[in-house]
Amino acid sequence: MKFRDQIREEEHLNREEEELRRSSSSSSADYDQLMAGGEDVDVSSLNSQSSQTQSISEHEMEHNNNSPLDIFQGHLGEVTSCTCESSRGDDKKELEVLWRRVKASASVLTYLKSKARIMTVPHLALTSCGITYTDGTGFVDRNGTPMSDWSTNLDFSNSDDRPDVETWIGIDNQHDEQDGVYISEVLNSVQMITDVMEALLKRVLMAETETANEKEKVKLSQEEIIRKEIQIESMSEKLAEMDRFAVDTSSILNEMRQWVDDLIEETSLQRQRATENEEELIRVKREFETLKDFVSGLTSVRETLVPSEIHFQNIEKLFEQGRLPNAYTAQCNSRHGSTIGSDAVLSLWHFPGSCEKHINLRDREEQSQPLIFGYGGRDHGGLTQFMGGLVMKKAQLETEKKQKESEIQKLMDENLRLSALVDRKEAQLVAMSEQCKVFALSASKI
Repeated sequence: MKFRDQIREEEHLNREEEELRRSSSSSSADYDQLMAGGEDVDVSSLNSQSSQTQSISEHEMEHNNNSPLDIFQGHLGEVTSCTCESSRGDDKKELEVLWRRVKASASVLTYLKSKARIMTVPHLALTSCGITYTDGTGFVDRNGTPMSDWSTNLDFSNSDDRPDVETWIGIDNQHDEQDGVYISEVLNSVQMITDVMEALLKRVLMAETETANEKEKVKLSQEEIIRKEIQIESMSEKLAEMDRFAVDTSSILNEMRQWVDDLIEETSLQRQRATENEEELIRVKREFETLKDFVSGLTSVRETLVPSEIHFQNIEKLFEQGRLPNAYTAQCNSRHGSTIGSDAVLSLWHFPGSCEKHINLRDREEQSQPLIFGYGGRDHGGLTQFMGGLVMKKAQLETEKKQKESEIQKLMDENLRLSALVDRKEAQLVAMSEQCKVFALSASKI
């Protein structure tokens, strides 16, 4: 049903447009005839025009119920019928003048009505007013003035813009000066109304253009607002992200600060341990030097005792043969002029050299006392036991020496390892300090 109603409305609009075009063409023809007129108008032509005007008025009354123009046209029809019935006497001239005025008024009314209807159709209104649209400048009127230079004020003081009105007045003055004045006033009024319509159309176009521009500005403003809102949201998200980053950075800095403190404490402990190891190494070196001196003393004693052991073995062999004591005793007695016993001989034989030299027993108490006392009692097995003890003591001291050397080597390796560890910890501490500075600068920039 709606589609059918739309079709009917379109058909009705098309019929009205065709009628407007026909009425516009007829009114334009009448208008041109009025411009180019000058011949006499007979009654029959007036009657035909009046009948045509009456038919047009009746047709218009069907579309517009009791409008002022329709009532005026009805009165004109009545006047026409009355004038037809009047006599052709002395009032013929007045009747012709009246008919010309009626004809002019009817044509003007028809023209104005068609003009008003044309103004309701946008493209016809622009065409009738001589307004065109170009891509570069937009709307341009018949004088070539762009819409940006149009004036919103109405100016009717310049009569040079309407040369057709003067032409109409000159033509009408050929018949009757009074009639020409009347028709010129009517045409001036028509021209003024037409100018008003054109001015209103220009105002409408300017208002529509301004409205379109304002709508475009509003649209751009809304898009800008939406873009700003998106930017604000993105900035809010970035700010929240920066806050989270700042919190994470602060926690990381706190952890790194704690780690650096722990590293500093561990480094101080490592340095303390390195110092203790240095002290222990110095003590071990000192003990090693002492032990080395002791071993050197034992070695010298051993070297001293080896010839003594050989002499003792020779003495034992001589004792077994029974020859050495008497000979050696006699030799000593002849040298010192005294008699010494065999025990003294054994004691002197323990230290090789001349028999005149006396032995300082306090200087070599640790080495010689067991041997002297042993041999003083003629205990040959004690000497062997003493020598075996010296060998065992030497082996034990050499073993301890090797152990001390291995301990010293271990301590030196540990010291090197601790030194490398301290250097590495110091390098890590320097790197962490630089990283903390970078983090601090980043936090200050944020």
